[in-house]
Amino acid sequence: MTQFSNTIAETQYAKKASHYINILNDLRRIGAHSAVDLPTIVFCGNQSAGKSSLLEAISSVQLPRSDGTCTRCVMELRLIELETEWSCQISLRQEYDEIGNRLSQPIEAKFGSLIKSHKEVELMARRAQKALLNPSKNSDDYLYWNFGAHYDDDANNELKFTKNVVCLEIKGKNVPNLSLIDLPGIISDPAGRRTLGVLTKPDTIEAETHDIWLKILRGESHKLSLGYYIVKNPSKIQLNNQITFEEARKDEENFFKREYPWKNLNLSVKRLQYKLSELLIQAIRRNLPKINKEIRRELENVPEQLSENSKIEIYRMVKKCVNMIEKETSSSGSYNLLQMINTKFSEFNNNLCLSRPIFVIGKESIKFDFLEDKLCNPQPIKLKEITGKRVMEIIANSRGRLIPGFIPYSSAIKIIKDTQIKWKSLSLGYVEMKIRANKLLDNCKEITLKYIDFISEMEINQPFTIDEKSITILKSSFLKKLYATGERSEPTDALDIIASLLAYFKIVFRRYADTIAMTIVYAFIDEFTKRIEEKLMEIYVNEEEQFDIGELVQEDHNVSFHREDLRTREKHLKNVLDSLKKFGIK
Repeated sequence: MTQFSNTIAETQYAKKASHYINILNDLRRIGAHSAVDLPTIVFCGNQSAGKSSLLEAISSVQLPRSDGTCTRCVMELRLIELETEWSCQISLRQEYDEIGNRLSQPIEAKFGSLIKSHKEVELMARRAQKALLNPSKNSDDYLYWNFGAHYDDDANNELKFTKNVVCLEIKGKNVPNLSLIDLPGIISDPAGRRTLGVLTKPDTIEAETHDIWLKILRGESHKLSLGYYIVKNPSKIQLNNQITFEEARKDEENFFKREYPWKNLNLSVKRLQYKLSELLIQAIRRNLPKINKEIRRELENVPEQLSENSKIEIYRMVKKCVNMIEKETSSSGSYNLLQMINTKFSEFNNNLCLSRPIFVIGKESIKFDFLEDKLCNPQPIKLKEITGKRVMEIIANSRGRLIPGFIPYSSAIKIIKDTQIKWKSLSLGYVEMKIRANKLLDNCKEITLKYIDFISEMEINQPFTIDEKSITILKSSFLKKLYATGERSEPTDALDIIASLLAYFKIVFRRYADTIAMTIVYAFIDEFTKRIEEKLMEIYVNEEEQFDIGELVQEDHNVSFHREDLRTREKHLKNVLDSLKKFGIK
């Protein structure tokens, strides 16, 4: 036991540990445990199990033992090693109201002045418990309460039990760095993962039963993950004789030295202090990042509060709505919306594919398709076929008074227009929205339809391209393929027109599909996104509205109460984050 001859507070480990204990105490003081789980050492056990004596041994102060109050209140001990004179500050932390409802933010207030003497702690702690058991009274009424002067004192308390907490913050040179909670009753831990067992009265064990207890204490039976420790609490006679802390520890040391079979086991309060401090510091260090993350998540989950000013609230709602629409229609928006738009454009593209002509030449009916490079993937539906014979008929009907040998331009125009006649109806079909459109949507839709009508008429009215290089290269390529078939039955004029048409359709097909898609995105989707804020703001500024804007955001009493509760919670969570930042945790 020589390695524990000095108090734990004097070790280098304890000096580092005090930093983490301060973090935990600060978080508990502002009620962070109501939002997230904090690492906690809880003392629990049956009545007469020696729990009070053990707490006194660890804290070095005498605590209330009256049957009337000590089991009716939660007590929290904050033990902090400091290079200052010993002191104790008692506080009351209210976490629940008079009828047992949890407060949105705990309230902790000092109870009395700073205590400088160990002997004064027990009485002031009893008075603090008395104050909590009578919540309707002013706590200051109990600062000088004389228990002996009141008949049947305990029976006159307003509450039999309370979840509110008496806090003792003890500081000094010979104080272990610990944060403990004395909780009435027993906590269930069936697997034994979180429980450290303490044998408090080894002097009462009969000699014949030592082996049974030794098996337990060595972990051979009734195993606990954290193991067992042994301390010797003062006997009832010693307590009645008001044994001092120093005398009790000396008596414990002598007992373990002389009594069989306690050697080579986890003995004494000092060993237990060290183990508890070690476990708590490890838990704090391990859980701080998680606590920080949980607090931030809780803060994000607090809904935005409603403003007291109806116009400000309308403006906030408008901005929120506009931001949501902009996000949904942007490239980083909802997958479902973008998927729907892309699916519609793909469908439009495929239907446009189905409107293209297939040119058939020669006795072998060889087919030529300008989409032979698989620009799209249309359904296997029979397409319109134009034979070489039909091309010659169109040329003949279009020749008029031209000099023989010249191919009339109008013959190509005729075939192009016959093909493009359905493009407009295909385009217009993809502006329909499967929602109930309001005036703005209708207006954007009307503008989009006008654009599509203009583009379609422009394509159909006068076939045109300035991409002379591409059409020349494409025509030459198609001519080579036409001649490569070996067909000599088709006139050269027909092959020339077919090659020109294949080249033109290949260019204009992609041009039209892209332009229509761009028009729908620009004139319908983007324009709606741009103008929605303007239209919604008309509600905000229009003085001719026949209704009161305040009615739109009016709330009943319950909603108002909930809003205030959320505001308090948000403020509370921010305080917790600020506390974490103060200790360098981000």
